[in-house]
Amino acid sequence: MPTLSQQKRLCHPTAKHRPCIVQILALDDIRNEIIGDEEVRGISGGQRKRVNVGLELVADPIMLFLDEPTSGLDSTSSKMVISALQQVCARK
Repeated sequence: MPTLSQQKRLCHPTAKHRPCIVQILALDDIRNEIIGDEEVRGISGGQRKRVNVGLELVADPIMLFLDEPTSGLDSTSSKMVISALQQVCARK
């Protein structure tokens, strides 16, 4: 479970992180859920991809390389990932 300081980086606006990354990536509903693994059922594949993108965005990179960010996703999840990335780019 993330510490309070990690949650602040994800959700509290600062000069660099104006929008809440969790909200942009539409992860509010699963904020406190377990990610899961081979043995434990967790969040969906689309949610997992968005969490991984969010982990990279928290570092506020100058450039972000994503290798096939929508591979293996259905069309709805793919659209959510791409829309979130467009929002982040528009706010930079």
